[in-house]
Parts: sequence; C-alpha cells; structure tokens
Amino acid sequence: MRVYKFKNSVMKVNSIISTPYCRRQYSMSFLGKRNNIDTQDKSQQGQLERLYTLRTNVFALNSIKRNAQNCYPDATDSDMEILTDTSFEAPSKRVTWFNPKNCKVYNLIKVGINSDGSIRIKILDEKGKFIKTADIEPKTVLIIDKFKEPAYYISDGNFRIQQIPHIPHGQMVARYAFVNNPFANYIYADIQEEYDNEGNINHALKKLVTKYQNADEINFSWADIYPNEFYEYFADKNFSSYNEIASKIAKSFEDNDEVKSVFADIEDTAEIVDLVNTLANQGTKIFVSAGNGGKESFNIVLLAKNVEGVGSLDENGQISEFCSSRKDGLTRHFEQGEYIMKAVKDGINYTGGNHCDFKCNLSEIFPLTGKKLSSCRISEKEFKDLIEYKKRGERKFYELFGELADKEKVMSVKQAYTLFNTEYEDNYKQIYLAIGDWTPYKVNSAEELTPCLTKITGTSFTSPIRAARYALNMSMDGII
Repeated sequence: MRVYKFKNSVMKVNSIISTPYCRRQYSMSFLGKRNNIDTQDKSQQGQLERLYTLRTNVFALNSIKRNAQNCYPDATDSDMEILTDTSFEAPSKRVTWFNPKNCKVYNLIKVGINSDGSIRIKILDEKGKFIKTADIEPKTVLIIDKFKEPAYYISDGNFRIQQIPHIPHGQMVARYAFVNNPFANYIYADIQEEYDNEGNINHALKKLVTKYQNADEINFSWADIYPNEFYEYFADKNFSSYNEIASKIAKSFEDNDEVKSVFADIEDTAEIVDLVNTLANQGTKIFVSAGNGGKESFNIVLLAKNVEGVGSLDENGQISEFCSSRKDGLTRHFEQGEYIMKAVKDGINYTGGNHCDFKCNLSEIFPLTGKKLSSCRISEKEFKDLIEYKKRGERKFYELFGELADKEKVMSVKQAYTLFNTEYEDNYKQIYLAIGDWTPYKVNSAEELTPCLTKITGTSFTSPIRAARYALNMSMDGII
C-alpha cells in the first residue's frame, strides 16, 4: 500500500477519532450517496443491498462488543465436537453465518462435496439446534495479493515490525477470507509473479484482473492513498475517465516538484480505476480495502463506481484511527480490523476465536527466546555507525547490518524507526526486534527475550472478510 504525505498536508497516519460508532452513523455513512462520484441506485435491489450492508455492519459491531465464546446448548455431541474444534483444520468444517435478510445467526457445518461440485451442509441455529440439510453452490472469489513476501516491509519512511514471522501478507489475507467462508472457491493470484520488467504494480494488477475477470468477486487488499486535499479533483463530473482527470491533475501541478513526483504514476493508477469500473458494471462484485492512511486521506481505487470499500473497526467498535476513505460514502462496509494474536494449541491464532491459524513451534519462530537482552542488544556505537554509514550511502552499512544479523543482535523499535526515518509509534516502546528478519520480542522480569505476539491491524484484512461473507450470502440465497 502506498501512502503519500506532503509537508503542508493535514494527513496524519494516527489521527484521533472522537466520534462514537453507532447506528445513527450507519444510516448517514452507508445509506448516503457518493456526491459527484456515483449516482445512487434507487432500484429495489440497490435499496436492499444497502440495508443488508447496514445490518452486516451492525452484526460486525455486535460481534466485537460481545467478544464472548459461543455456546451451543442445543447441539448434538457430534456437532458440538465440530463447533468447538480448535485445530488448524477446524474452520474448513464450520462457519458462523449472519443472514442479513432476517438478522438471524446460523451455524453451518460441512457434510461433504457432491459429484456436481455443490456442497452439502447442515444448518443449525445460533444455539446449535438442527434445522435442515441443504446443497449450496460455492462462489468463486479472486484474492490478489503478495503470497511470497513476509508481512512486513522496510524502506526509508516506511518501516513496520513483522506482524507474524514468516507469514506472507497474502496468506494472512486468504486466511481471514477462508475462516469467514470455507465453502467458496478461492483463486489466489500472486501479484509478485505478474510484475513487468519495470516493476509496475498497476500493470500487474491489470493483467491479473483481466485474466480472472470471470470470478464472482474480487478482493483488493491494496490501496493507493492520497490526501483529502486532492479529492476535489476527482469529484469533477465532467470527464470521461479517471485517466483523463489524472492527466488534468498532472498538468495542474506541473510546476510543483513535490506534488508532481507524487502524481508521476497516477495515470497508471487511473487505468486500474477505469478497469475496475468496467468489471463492476459487468456485475463482478469488487471489495477494496479503505486504506490505512488515516481519516484525512482516501484510497483512489475506491473512486471506481460500484466498488465496495471496506473499513476497519477497533476493539471498541469505533472506526480505527488508521482507517482512510471516509468522504462521501467511499467506505460503506466495516469489519473488525484489529486483532490480538494469541498462542493456542499447535500455534498462533490471529483471526479471532480459539482455533489455530498458523501451525508453528513458538521457540522455532522466535529463536532468541530465553537469551539475555544484555548479550543481544546492539551497542550505542554500532547503532551510531549504522546511522552514519546509511546517511553517507556507504557499503559499510550493509556489511555491518549483515554482521549484526549473523550475531543475532536486536535493537529497540525506536532505534529501527529512527534508522529508517519512520515516525515512531509509542505503543511499541517495550518491543525489541531481531536485526534482519525483524521478529519482535518482549523482555521478562529476568531481562530475557520472550515472544511478542503483536496486534494485527489493517483494512487489508477487513475487505477479505466482507468479500467472504458476501459470497456466502450468495451461496445461501433462497436456502433460508
């Protein structure tokens, strides 16, 4: 995700949200039209979809507030075993389904796959009481992401600690989708493999979207973030395509080097917006993350008409501080986007519940566990040398960096953020990072390094949740 900042911009990544998240906001944010961007669909189907969106948002909010382990007093012993299973395979056997038509919650258990590809399921009510069996048609969901790179990145101005060591971002996105709908047919398209010779992400996206355009749904956990100051340029009604308006913007700021550099590739991005517009108009449901640039920014991809923006709710049910794209109803859907990782039997859970999402041995994932901080911590001289070498662009920076990584040294998060010119986040002040792979550690009372399971945050994980829920709604349509 790209986030652009300007010296005089009011955009801040960690903007403070003071407005409570409530039903009244739902009706204003989700049922209001996109001024100057989209024409509100006044058809009965359009009104129903907006109502179902509102109801699903309320369900997501209530699920966060309830935050309690489900109980199933009316379930049979065999069903109870499946409903309470905590293994890695557990989500493939069952799912909780909220029906937006009648606002009821059901538990769906997979019975098997029929010869025609349909899936036989057992439908239970919220308390586990059997209702009936049914055959459903799985929908095809395309997930475009990076499935080979770890879930962190590092460059000047952009440094993030690794949220879960050794798990690519795309694998995490896919897991959030799967847990919320194990009955869909998923296509995992690795954008890394589609980079052209110039490494142009827009061209890569265009190739993948064109290749899999017959999917029922597409999930983009990707955002091109711009400050809200530039939103007015895209609110212009008098243009035939976003590529055209991008050209106008580029010309308007021809003499401003700072802005000009930011908009250097906007015409390529506009091509994606126009392509997404075309697919959405053909009936493909497209869910796009709202972005993590804060409330004073927006994701340009959400300017495409009929695209579904998905934002994030925090543990209190309020819009997450980092959530972008709040103008003119760009984001109508909201799901939980902040999760606390926890150790469970066989590994780590990061999607909520008590099942295992990532099979691992914590001592292997966190190899420095038990070592004394005093023996691992980088010295002040070594840190100063890294700063100086990097400042001067010397090769010695990489040599010293590699040497420290080989010696299994750690540095504080504050040092890492300083080294890579990133704004320091105070909530990470007690965390140390292994140099090289940036695995996070805490320090216990004996001054020993211990595994640090950090919070998982981002709208990257909310859009696959909503895409999965919507696909399940389509599969269940007419069943109940």
